[in-house]
Amino acid sequence: MKKTNTWLGQGSTNSKEVATYYDQWASTYETSLEQWTYRAPQYAAHLLAAHSICQGPVFDAGCGTGLTGKALQNEGFETIIGTDISAASIEQAKQSGVYTSAQVLDLQQFPLPFADNTFAAVNCVGVLTYIEALQELLREFIRVTVPNGLIVFTHRDDLLHQQSFTKILDTLETEKLWEKVFHSEPEPYLPGNEEFADKIRVMYFAYRVRAGH
Repeated sequence: MKKTNTWLGQGSTNSKEVATYYDQWASTYETSLEQWTYRAPQYAAHLLAAHSICQGPVFDAGCGTGLTGKALQNEGFETIIGTDISAASIEQAKQSGVYTSAQVLDLQQFPLPFADNTFAAVNCVGVLTYIEALQELLREFIRVTVPNGLIVFTHRDDLLHQQSFTKILDTLETEKLWEKVFHSEPEPYLPGNEEFADKIRVMYFAYRVRAGH
């Protein structure tokens, strides 16, 4: 378990390494997260439901084995499109029965294979740790989301400064591509994980896509 904790804490932006790691973890992934009191999917789904004003499909970007999709379904979302870099995780996500479609996708390969204005919302939980080109991915999320659609995502508070994450968010707002709806305070992320505990927390973000983006 220490090896797992160390890898999670350090993270990686190497897509092949991330895919391999989550392929190996897929069969016990949900059990581990339950033991670590992981509640991010529920928090993000509730945030999406509270602020969404558009009807249509939700893009669950980095859906893992389906925990995020189940949380979205529990909040009333019906058409959920899931993608993940891990093929083993996608197989489990498909078996969950909550996804309209689910496919393997590397979120670091641009452009994403979706047309402009495809989704009413984007849900991206526990993923940005593994993304090097953060601004490029967020721009893609904006592109594939309808005007007035909502983009909800999480990021670790320990990475915000070193990645100039707030500056990235502000740049997209200055360019009038989206507008801030909600920023949380740092919240417990994996409180039952010995490495994360109170040392690494998570923040939740919600932005509304501007018309004419």
